[in-house]
Amino acid sequence: MRKTNGILTTVCLVIGLLIVIGGWNMIWSQQQSQTSKALPSSTPPKLIFAETLHGTTTIWTATADMLEDRTNIYSFQHAYGWDGQFSFSPDKTSIAFISVTEASGYDIKETTLNVLDINRQKSKEIDNGVYLYVQPIWSPDSETILYERKTNLKNNPTVSSVSVFSIRKDGSEKKLLFQTDAFDVLLIGIGENNAILYYQITAQNKDIYVFEPQEQSQRLVKHFVNESANDFQLSPDRKQILFTVLTNSSPSQASMYVLNLIDDSMIVSNLGDSNQFSSPIWSSAGGEILSEMEGGKLLSHYSLRVRKTEARIDKEANSNIPVSTKGKDKLLSVSSEGRFLVLRNHASSTDYLNVIDLIQQNRLEIPSNGWLQFVGWLLE
Repeated sequence: MRKTNGILTTVCLVIGLLIVIGGWNMIWSQQQSQTSKALPSSTPPKLIFAETLHGTTTIWTATADMLEDRTNIYSFQHAYGWDGQFSFSPDKTSIAFISVTEASGYDIKETTLNVLDINRQKSKEIDNGVYLYVQPIWSPDSETILYERKTNLKNNPTVSSVSVFSIRKDGSEKKLLFQTDAFDVLLIGIGENNAILYYQITAQNKDIYVFEPQEQSQRLVKHFVNESANDFQLSPDRKQILFTVLTNSSPSQASMYVLNLIDDSMIVSNLGDSNQFSSPIWSSAGGEILSEMEGGKLLSHYSLRVRKTEARIDKEANSNIPVSTKGKDKLLSVSSEGRFLVLRNHASSTDYLNVIDLIQQNRLEIPSNGWLQFVGWLLE
């Protein structure tokens, strides 16, 4: 009987040990799985960028971890010393760009709006006389482009007549959507039901508006007093706008806003001294916001939590980002799987484009003697 009890005790101990080992293996596997999901080590995606040198702009593609090995997909000539505006279509097949074709010093004489077919590596001019300093906006179906024309009023040089147009990417069906007198109008994006979102600056006001094309009506969403808004980003689901607000005080204070377009509600996160943060951006899936803090020396992740009873922004710092030794970073984009970041690094009078690999924990610089602009990520 004693011998039998001893055997049973040993069996129970072995079974218990196996259960403990199995439990630890399960926990370890789950942790590894979660880490893998957060930063998958899949084939690095390709990014697309424009390089302007003197009177030529070249559009390149390169794999995110091999930036020196680049491929030229298109080049075009323009007025000496002028770069353009580039906008990547949602379906990743076309680039809308504005080019300065004629200029005299700082005086722009002529501009053109063009569409580049990436697969065919050919472009087509679809309009001219467009306003250079506002990026073209694509419709969600990648068929239509929004852009501006701007004419200074002779009786008041500080006010302009701003016209917003839509045109199909083949140059057909050009339409005047609306016209307004303002110092400037910044197109933010196209929301649900094709509503056009824009930021308007006048001598008295700075406001966010929604224009409803079907009803031909405008709705004021947010009015700013003694402060200015910057760095507008429409969420991937087109239901929210992310932006920063700077006060006119000294030192200027910064806040991060998330505007819900469904009910015009706001979520605000105070960031402190405006010199100690960089422009936030949405992650590719939405729901998460990325921003740099501490003068570009630390990258922080913000998760957006919206419930019926509360809405808040939670911050989690990631101090493993390779720090630049040249200057301050400005975050531009994150790849769809969340592994690669593209940043503009400003040092003295020179700007650089950097790519950070969050798995390898390294920072790569795109080599160039010209001015570089990040355009987007190719289909991954």
